[in-house]
Amino acid sequence: MLRLLHNLCADIRDAQDRLRELPGEEDEAVPELACPGLMPDRAVYARELRVILDQAVTALPAWLHTIFCLRLVDAVSYAELCRQFQISPENARQRIQQARRRLRSHLVDYT
Repeated sequence: MLRLLHNLCADIRDAQDRLRELPGEEDEAVPELACPGLMPDRAVYARELRVILDQAVTALPAWLHTIFCLRLVDAVSYAELCRQFQISPENARQRIQQARRRLRSHLVDYT
């Protein structure tokens, strides 16, 4: 489940990066990411899962959301997180674990 979340975040970030490179299209929303190799029913499930995962990540408190996205979406190292937030490595890892626990509890109905 966490791998799916990570892949979703990476896909969204890549799509946003591609949109930023297009001149004059800054106001458009990120397009729905297609899954060309999937059967139609699986593609629908994948889109629904993306929405659910996005809602779950958005529902995280700001202090968890920020560090979670920096670590899993932007692949920021724990050392850099500690420097940015002026926290210990144990505290950084604990925050990531807290975010994962909250996501698991939010997503338990979808497993």
